[in-house]
Amino acid sequence: MAERLFYVYRRGGSVELGLGITERQGGETVYIASVYLEGGRSRSDVVQYYVDHILDWISPGDTVVIVTNDMTMRSKRRFKYPGFEFAVVPMRSTLYEAKMLANDSFKRKSTIMEEI
Repeated sequence: MAERLFYVYRRGGSVELGLGITERQGGETVYIASVYLEGGRSRSDVVQYYVDHILDWISPGDTVVIVTNDMTMRSKRRFKYPGFEFAVVPMRSTLYEAKMLANDSFKRKSTIMEEI
C-alpha cells in the first residue's frame, strides 16, 4: 500500500473541458494526462471521470490524495470516494504543470497520456 499524490486542474465548462492530471512521487512527475472532454457533462460526471481515470493507475489498497482547483470537491461529494482525500486549492505553483496540460488539451482538442 502506497500513498499516491495526484494533481488535477480543470479548465472549461459545460460545452468543452480540459483536464490536466499529474502524479508526483518523491518530487518527480511520473505520470501526465492532458484530457479533452466534449460537452454535456455535469460537474459530478467530470469528477467521476477523473477519479475513475486515477483508479485505473493505482493498486488496490493505495491511498490517494488529489490536489485540485475543482471547487466541486468542497461539497459533500468528496465523501462519495472513500480512500481518496481531496485538497482544493486556488491556482498556485503546485498546480502549474496540471494547468499547462489542461490548457494544451483545450487548444489541441485531443487527449494524451504518458507514464514517465
